Amino acid sequence: MTWKHIPRPFLWVFAAIAIATVCKICLASFTYGTNDASVWESSAHLIGDGHRLSLYQHNVTVFDPKGDPFYGSIFNHPPFMVFVLSGLNGVHDLIGMPVHVSMRLLDAVADLSSLVLTLEILGSIVGTISPASMILIALSPAWIFISGFHANTDPLMLFFLILTVYLIEVRHWNGWGAASFAIATGIKIVPFLLLPALLLYFRTWKDRIRAVSLLTAFWFVTAFQWLVATPGALWRNVAGYGSATGHWGIGWMIWHVPALRGLPERLFDEDGRYGLAVVLVAMAVVLNRGKRRLSLFHQFGILLLAMLTLMPGFGIQYLAWLTPWLATLPWTVVAPYVIASGLFCGGVYNYWSGGLPWYYADAVTMGGWKGLLSLAAFVTWLTVAFALARMATAPIEAPAEVAALESIDINRHI
Repeated sequence: MTWKHIPRPFLWVFAAIAIATVCKICLASFTYGTNDASVWESSAHLIGDGHRLSLYQHNVTVFDPKGDPFYGSIFNHPPFMVFVLSGLNGVHDLIGMPVHVSMRLLDAVADLSSLVLTLEILGSIVGTISPASMILIALSPAWIFISGFHANTDPLMLFFLILTVYLIEVRHWNGWGAASFAIATGIKIVPFLLLPALLLYFRTWKDRIRAVSLLTAFWFVTAFQWLVATPGALWRNVAGYGSATGHWGIGWMIWHVPALRGLPERLFDEDGRYGLAVVLVAMAVVLNRGKRRLSLFHQFGILLLAMLTLMPGFGIQYLAWLTPWLATLPWTVVAPYVIASGLFCGGVYNYWSGGLPWYYADAVTMGGWKGLLSLAAFVTWLTVAFALARMATAPIEAPAEVAALESIDINRHI
């Protein structure tokens, strides 16, 4: 394959991916990030000082970019991330790169890899790719801001979910796919909500047992020392963590729309996660009914969209979970989400940063978004719900033979 044999629309796709990656690298190199960057930096210092075993027992003292104590925060990430932070500490010792920079550069690489894998997956299971949708996805401002500026592990988790699909649906390596899924759960526990869909997607009990065994072994190995030393603290921090409520979707409407104020808002905020888990399990069962399997790419995409539509708690970085899966939708569906989420994220980070130029987005001091930003959040939520409805009515089978008029058959050209 040579460049002259690649259709011109796909040259624009690759150019968009390159531009987005450069933007993320620049943001990571010349800004500090959000409060999450401070939490990661402070946690890495504790690990480097030999306090990894007590990491879940006590609040992490978070330092601001000037090095002054700021506030206390729990460490709510799975134990695997302790080893990742140890590796980033090693990078700092070797070349002097701070953790808040190296983590975002890692996110930028993860995003680049996710986009490449998305092209491979769609070319294999669908046979067509919409260049317009891919360009919009690659240049999504929200994705650029979250990966390049925010400083969290959502893009890294997303990459391993995409890799899971690639290994299972394109390479047909179910064991390696299950291993990739296990790593995704070690970055954030969110993928556990996708586990029923993965197990039901497998058609043999051998694959299902192997997947559960790999997942169990991964967690046993990576969490062993904390399971022995501080099991209660580990469970409380990782499994008991809840996101901010009342700022997104249904929760926001219950709190702010007068006609809905009679609904049990606190029940939704506090226990809605359990109802969401039940809904996602039911959806996984429905998506895997029948003799013809739906694509795992489609299943993960629709379940993550459902999470963002129904979840009571919300963090702005969660929007990174959605983007690649939208590549199966027409650009007319993708564009409203890209525009709305970009305005929303840009406005929130600008508010937290105290205006341009961005350097440190201090959500702790500035507080949650309000006013026009709340309206932007609601509009973004509506575009997520719209994308969910469209994806639910356009299922992709595995393997699928779908040809859209607006798409280009890349197998014919490459």
